[in-house]
Amino acid sequence: MIDFIPIRSYYDVYIYFCLFLVVANLIHAYTVPLNDQKNLKFLRTAGWLLLVLIVLYLGLRPISGYVFGDMGTYARYFKNYALGAPVTTEKDVLFHYYIKILSYGVGVHGFFLITVVLYILPSYFISKKYFGAYWFYGFLMFVVSFSFYSYATNGIRNGLATSLFLWG
Repeated sequence: MIDFIPIRSYYDVYIYFCLFLVVANLIHAYTVPLNDQKNLKFLRTAGWLLLVLIVLYLGLRPISGYVFGDMGTYARYFKNYALGAPVTTEKDVLFHYYIKILSYGVGVHGFFLITVVLYILPSYFISKKYFGAYWFYGFLMFVVSFSFYSYATNGIRNGLATSLFLWG
């Protein structure tokens, strides 16, 4: 769990990281030609690094319903299902069974990490398919979009559904 970053600063750190990425790529774009092998190697390395860092940063965040909205509710569902509670809801049944199935094998932090992976990987696959060797630029656009962070931390179920829908 990433608890060395104050929970109230999580969004700020993310925004400044995204600003740094955009400015660094802008400068890099002016110094190296787009189709140069050095640029393609840089894009591939930077893309993989970004993918791993974003998954870890968002997936291993501290559990807080106060700062991250729905996260507290889903953590509570997860803990109840881990203790053997049945799924009794008639809304979002598939998502509740998803939580229940994961509660058998992983801890609550594992649940959020797996959910973030399922949220982010479709963006990666979409970028690879439509941008080819330049997939990093497409993936960066996903990461810096307005709703990306919110879907990963607050509207978790909606973000997961939207991401899977876009991939489909």
